[in-house]
Amino acid sequence: PRRPTADVKLVEPGKVAPKRPRGSVKASHGVAPKRVKKEGGTLLSRIKEVFEESRFVTTEAIMRHLGKDKKEVVLVINKLAANDRIALHDDNGTTLYRWLPDDERKALRERKAKLKGLTTEEKLVYQEIEKAGTLGIGTREVKYVTKLKTGVPKMLERLQKRNLIKWVRTIEAKNKKIWMLRELEPSRDVQGGPWYEDGIFKQEIVDAIKIVCMKYLEEEKEVTCEDMTVKVNRSNVFNGTLSKEDVEYILKALVLDQKLEGYHKLVKSKVKREEGRKLEIKYVFHYRHRKGELLESPLNDIPCTVCPVADKCAPGNAVNPTECKYFAQWMDM
Repeated sequence: PRRPTADVKLVEPGKVAPKRPRGSVKASHGVAPKRVKKEGGTLLSRIKEVFEESRFVTTEAIMRHLGKDKKEVVLVINKLAANDRIALHDDNGTTLYRWLPDDERKALRERKAKLKGLTTEEKLVYQEIEKAGTLGIGTREVKYVTKLKTGVPKMLERLQKRNLIKWVRTIEAKNKKIWMLRELEPSRDVQGGPWYEDGIFKQEIVDAIKIVCMKYLEEEKEVTCEDMTVKVNRSNVFNGTLSKEDVEYILKALVLDQKLEGYHKLVKSKVKREEGRKLEIKYVFHYRHRKGELLESPLNDIPCTVCPVADKCAPGNAVNPTECKYFAQWMDM
């Protein structure tokens, strides 16, 4: 039998020879060759240096830093943009580039995955709805800003089926639909806050919360808006969570009803500072049951409260406060 060469180890009977790691290459004299670093990695680090000096950079700045011509730099920029490494910005006709941090890059990739399969026109419609934010945008406005004359309703329907957008009613017009992103909640200007459902004011919700506030004040005698907010949310009288501003709206309504009164109270509290705990004195607004006789308010006679067309009254409309003779007479009282 042939004798093994010096660089081959004998394997004992019953044992398996160890496998060579994947990707390793035999070399003469038993020495593995050194792995050569790709030039692309060095190029990427050099490009990042440009963005470290300035947040927004131009093509010319990258050319100067790399010492390459425009054609080569454009190829690199296109590759970086395709890999979501940089974002493009327009500055009065000049294209600027911004390096994307990891969180923005991740969000951009998630957005691309979400919009995958949409046509160019559908993406354009989505972008305009996205710009509208929590105020939303109507179908007619979408057609105007996108300059798409046909097909917009079908595009909106497809985006809705993909759970990308939703429609909500507004308090300005009950039959008008406005569109916004699925994950957004409409602003108060659109739906009027928690007292509205599908654009309709729910007086019974306000009345129920008023009862909770009055009962709590019978127990505590005086409360802050913060304390009342906690109490109302714990009562479960409202299906959801009310903010401090929501509860303050109810308390102010009770003040106008002359059932409560608000006042500033001097409160002492210990506050933790760097030099130790210190006594802090400040005024905090409180509410309590109204004391004394009810006062007549000129607001009781305001014609808007009993006007049958008050919901149609707005500047520029056929019914408007500027030309209303009843409002003018009340102002002269």
